[in-house]
Amino acid sequence: MNSVLRETVKQLHGCAILTLPSDVDDELLHSLSCQFYSYVIREDLQGVVFDFSNLRTLDCRLAEALFGFAKAVRTLGPQVEICSICPGVASSLALLDFDAGEIVISRSLTASLDAIHSRSGLER
Repeated sequence: MNSVLRETVKQLHGCAILTLPSDVDDELLHSLSCQFYSYVIREDLQGVVFDFSNLRTLDCRLAEALFGFAKAVRTLGPQVEICSICPGVASSLALLDFDAGEIVISRSLTASLDAIHSRSGLER
């Protein structure tokens, strides 16, 4: 695992937790996504949680890129959830009338992991 993934990804009970840094931008997201797709396939994950807890703001372009990233990971097989969206990001998404599609958004990391494990029959 290279340094970008080592800093942002932890694996727990068959799930990867990708904690997005507060300074995420298009360049970092592109680098991270290219590496993460291979990681998802190699690790045969049951679930992936995108942890938004460090993000305080989110513009339309970055929101589309992040949710596109999550949807692409979902097509590789694992269940995908997004967790810990702060009120500022939630307000931005609402103002943008942003549609998360089939990506599940949970209040916390624990709720996301519990939901993935419940749906897949995994024990924690």
